[in-house]
Amino acid sequence: MQYDHEKGLVGIEEHCAAIEGFSQKFGRIGVWGMGGTGKTTIARALFDKHSSHYDSVCFLKDIREESQKHRGLAYLHHKLLSELLKEQVTTSNISESSLSSRRVLIVLDDVDSSEQLEALFVGLGELGEGSSLIVTTRDRHLLHEKIVDKIHEVKPLDSKKSLVLFNLGAFKKREPADSFYQDYSQRVVKYAEGLPLALKILGSHFYVINQREWFSEVGYLENRSKSYKDILDKLKVSYNGLSRQEQAIFLEIAFFFKDRKEDFVIKILDACGFNATSSVMEVLKDKSLITISKSNTIQMLDFLQDIAFDIVENDVTNPRRGILLRDKGVNSLDCGPDV
Repeated sequence: MQYDHEKGLVGIEEHCAAIEGFSQKFGRIGVWGMGGTGKTTIARALFDKHSSHYDSVCFLKDIREESQKHRGLAYLHHKLLSELLKEQVTTSNISESSLSSRRVLIVLDDVDSSEQLEALFVGLGELGEGSSLIVTTRDRHLLHEKIVDKIHEVKPLDSKKSLVLFNLGAFKKREPADSFYQDYSQRVVKYAEGLPLALKILGSHFYVINQREWFSEVGYLENRSKSYKDILDKLKVSYNGLSRQEQAIFLEIAFFFKDRKEDFVIKILDACGFNATSSVMEVLKDKSLITISKSNTIQMLDFLQDIAFDIVENDVTNPRRGILLRDKGVNSLDCGPDV
């Protein structure tokens, strides 16, 4: 698969090849990664490539958002069955045998709760031989063995692919014609840390400004300028899906404990009344908000740390707002009041 400029398919071919390899043996695939890594783009590329080979197909996009918009999952469940059966359906005219004789392809995009999966599976029954299911999510915990047979992790792009994707947005070509832009492009790419969503947004932003503005804009970007709030807003979804306790611990890690030992962090936070446990850390890892290195240190992308800073700066109701902003980025912790 070559690069498609309109869809921004840089680095997609490797992911598609890996998933297609799974599909020779596994019919149910989970595509997992943090927001902005291109999970939906990968699923859409696979769907467009293979949908003609199935009897019935359905790409159910933005499940998290759509379930909120329509105040429940009944609408999405009805839409899924109607598209697969190619007719309007009701609970009275479907049976588990309706799809068992068909080879179907289903994509459930941006799932963020087990309730969504359970509701959408009602009425599907046993799918026909050769059927395929792809579930994209930010939360690895949802992809247990009852849902999928194999999990494909979508990681950020490497520096080379990142630069190509940014250049295609900023210059509409793989490399800038003027050498002036090369250093600045690499600095922008370093900030984006391989996130396709961020690279596309940044590329579009830099495309419309002149050479003189590049100098100041890159400087603002490296200083976490508020002019890039639109990027942060798009990447807050994973945070919004956490419980209050998990949100509080995520913010503490972002402000004080990045690159610190996981067991040390749990001990300190627990002593300060945050009820931190290894299970909470697992939730943050499953949602791709943190990673744990081989040396047991907590790591977090700068983009996610920026999200934490932005959240606290704009949340005047946070009881620890003053403490967090006062000691922003300092590796110390004032326990203060319980949260």
